[in-house]
Amino acid sequence: MTTPTPRCPICKADVPPRAVNKAYPFCTNRCRLLDLSAWMNEEYVLSRPIDPTRDAEAIEAALRAGRPDETEIL
Repeated sequence: MTTPTPRCPICKADVPPRAVNKAYPFCTNRCRLLDLSAWMNEEYVLSRPIDPTRDAEAIEAALRAGRPDETEIL
């Protein structure tokens, strides 16, 4: 079973592997900059403000996923 090739969120082209693509998860630096521009122009928004009491578990899980050593977080 093969792993599906990721698609660029901007142009939907195949994305080369991270090892050979500095723009990952985008296909090119151009698409990466287009995405950044959309954020800077407020074309993308979060659906609601983060509520630390309501979202605490999700925040902690995201932090743990990004760092293997939980002691650095807490």
